[in-house]
Amino acid sequence: MSHLRIKLAVVIALTILILGFIFYPQDKFTPMKKGAVIVLPVKSALTTHAALWQQYAQQESIIALLHQSNTYPILQVEDVINLLAQNASYIEDTRPLKLSQLLTQSGAALVAETTLSKDNGSYHLNYHLYGPNLQQTGQVSAETIKLLYLDFAELINQKTAAAVSAKNITSTYFFDNQRLILALQLLQYSELDGAEIQLDKLLVAEENNLIAQRQKAEILLKKGEYSKVDKRVNSGLIQANAINNRRESARLGLTLSKSYIEQGELTRALSMLSLSRTHAANSQDWLYLAYIAAWAGYVNQRLGRYDTASQQYQLSVDYHQMVGDQAGQVIALNNLARLALIEYNYSAAYKYVKQSVDIVTQKQLIKLKDETMLLLSKVENKLQ
Repeated sequence: MSHLRIKLAVVIALTILILGFIFYPQDKFTPMKKGAVIVLPVKSALTTHAALWQQYAQQESIIALLHQSNTYPILQVEDVINLLAQNASYIEDTRPLKLSQLLTQSGAALVAETTLSKDNGSYHLNYHLYGPNLQQTGQVSAETIKLLYLDFAELINQKTAAAVSAKNITSTYFFDNQRLILALQLLQYSELDGAEIQLDKLLVAEENNLIAQRQKAEILLKKGEYSKVDKRVNSGLIQANAINNRRESARLGLTLSKSYIEQGELTRALSMLSLSRTHAANSQDWLYLAYIAAWAGYVNQRLGRYDTASQQYQLSVDYHQMVGDQAGQVIALNNLARLALIEYNYSAAYKYVKQSVDIVTQKQLIKLKDETMLLLSKVENKLQ
């Protein structure tokens, strides 16, 4: 009789265990895959129609509370805007976002889509979390928007196994002015003059807006006004250093490096790239570490330092891979292939371009397809 009871107890325990595994939320068992965390602009269901810029200001408020790491890099507002533009989704685009395509092309570990609302004196944030092995829907509520975003950030930080609480993360905000998003919107359509007007007006009101400073410098760079670029960036760097904003120091430094490159001051450019790399590393800005490595590769290639150039291009591949930036990986691999062609190393060139072709094909990177296939054809001709 005792044996029967033992067997019955074992069967019941196993049944409970199996049912628990089936019905307990899957994301509790399955850790997220490595990759970037993307917070989309916050939609609003408030009775008062939210202005366009507020979606991005709210997005920035959430991003600022997330813990940055090399396992789960957090894309900044500008980075998300640029990524969405690669998927033909522009600022104020009313077409539905193709989330499956975004996940495929971005390589993100998590994409957060949110809607803000208010009811009975409380704020609510309805959210949808998407990832390669994650799909979760829910709502957080709080008496204030600040507390609401803290709670939501804690939810994401738990998923990324962050060692720091959202309450202990501090940041500087730049998107709480409508002119910045209007300028970025105009830049998406190459309307440089209109964007410059918006940035000038913004900087009169907020001279310490470092993103506006950098975007203004980028416009001047496109216009070839290098002395103005240098002056504008150096002013921004002083401001960034004063508030210890390493991320913006890195990004401003890259703009200044590009100005030096355009002026043919390659040694000076390398020095600035090195300083920017330090700032980017200290702020864990993995995406800009990829950009900085790519430009360092380009400068070293122009100086005939091919081994160093190859190392930098490979670093760019690695950093883009860390973030999950598929397009960035293709561009960096293509740079490696072109460098290998210069060195008559056709087998290496084929290896790199073949990796590019695989990514372009699998991730459907239409904008890079023609360039990559042309490079493949060139390499194959050399192998014959």
